[in-house]
Amino acid sequence: MLPPHCTPSLPLLTFLSTHLHTCVPTLPALLSTALGTLSILSWLFAQLPQIATNHRLKSTAGLSAFFLLEWSLGDSTNLLGALLTRQAAWQVIIAAYYVSVDIVLVWQYAWYTHLRPAREEGEVEAEEEEDEEEDKDAPTTITTTITPAPTTRTKPSLRTQALFLLFLLLPHRSSALPLPLSTTLTAPPPLLGHLFAWTSTALYLVSRLPQLWKNHARRSTAGLSPQLFLAAFCGNLCYASSLLANPCAWADYAPYGAGGWVGGEGSEVRSWRANAAPFWIGAAGVLMLDAAVGWQFWVFGEGGPWVPGGRMGAGEEEERECLVAASGGEREGYGTLG
Repeated sequence: MLPPHCTPSLPLLTFLSTHLHTCVPTLPALLSTALGTLSILSWLFAQLPQIATNHRLKSTAGLSAFFLLEWSLGDSTNLLGALLTRQAAWQVIIAAYYVSVDIVLVWQYAWYTHLRPAREEGEVEAEEEEDEEEDKDAPTTITTTITPAPTTRTKPSLRTQALFLLFLLLPHRSSALPLPLSTTLTAPPPLLGHLFAWTSTALYLVSRLPQLWKNHARRSTAGLSPQLFLAAFCGNLCYASSLLANPCAWADYAPYGAGGWVGGEGSEVRSWRANAAPFWIGAAGVLMLDAAVGWQFWVFGEGGPWVPGGRMGAGEEEERECLVAASGGEREGYGTLG
């Protein structure tokens, strides 16, 4: 049975609308729906390879903390913007999946960077104390006083504190790029919704810059999953194209117009474009940045050689040792970790 008010223009579209239980009345609507579906599939699996890479290496040293922070904040503000502009409920359900992935990535960063080393340090200190107790109990002819050296702990950096705070907030406020709308509101969206949507766009546009700089500074993409950025590129490309293919982007429609593609509120081009603009710019704008990360994978490789005479920044030598150790052997420069 066709959805209410749905009048497909072709037998194929009637078949699809009947069996998919969603109105796909025209070829542009079909194209928009197909591209949107591909975007969803790309984003569903985008971050899983990076999670697997972090687990395999037992390290998140290849990830820029600021990249992870800005990506997650972009997800958070995007959800708020989507909710306040009354996007579809099923989009929020999909967004919940992105929330769980963000939580896993932030947890991995906290665990491998701070929590696990701190636990191992505590175990070492406990073993040293046991050894000292055994030495005291052993019979000796000379009395000696052993004063254990004070243990100093580095205060967590500002970015670590920010990521920890974000981890606490993520279960309540997070999402990812919203999905294409088949219907729109004729009334302008709330100002606050627009504010969050544009804030999210700005965060997405700058989120790749810290990772690009980190890769450039160390002349390596070691510890990163190329599939993450490939899937992000494909997802953003399909999403931006889906919005452009949406019939609502090019004409005004009365309630249930365009063969039932538009909802009961109707659709105005001006209002639709105002709603979609921040989401389209956010998706299309990061395409070149994702391509730039892909270029770095091609130039440096997953563990491109360190340039002789190059200078490592603070903490880079420690990161190099962590990544090389995780790969199972000493390599030149950062080494290939594949």
